[in-house]
Amino acid sequence: AGGIGAIFYWWIGGWWYGLRLKWSGLKDFSPLRARYVYVSAWFIQAFPAFVMTIVETVAYPNYLEAYRQNNWTYALFIFIFWSWMVSYKGAVSFEGIHRKKALGWFFVLPAVVVILGTTLVASIPHLLKAKLAENERAAQMQIGR
Repeated sequence: AGGIGAIFYWWIGGWWYGLRLKWSGLKDFSPLRARYVYVSAWFIQAFPAFVMTIVETVAYPNYLEAYRQNNWTYALFIFIFWSWMVSYKGAVSFEGIHRKKALGWFFVLPAVVVILGTTLVASIPHLLKAKLAENERAAQMQIGR
């Protein structure tokens, strides 16, 4: 699975990074250099998550216990933020890039996507709990008829 993920990040992620470079005003660049910058920035967030997974595997008897006791997941957002900064710095290291466009594509867009995605994912359990309670009330009303 890790090898497939690495191929995905190298080809698809590198392509996406290059596309954002073009949208930031860069006309000519090395796709290989773009991939190197992208993977280097991505590694900043991936490695701490990998280490946390290993630590939790050793520290807890099962996934459920690790999930219940996990207080460090949100600390990984520091590394995500750092990764965006490195990605932006890498983008503006290319000669001829428009800095304001690059800020939007390499920092603002990822921030908006992560904030919206995290909010959506975090709200799913609450939405499910509300729906289950609603279904339970409806079932109670039908029983009472």
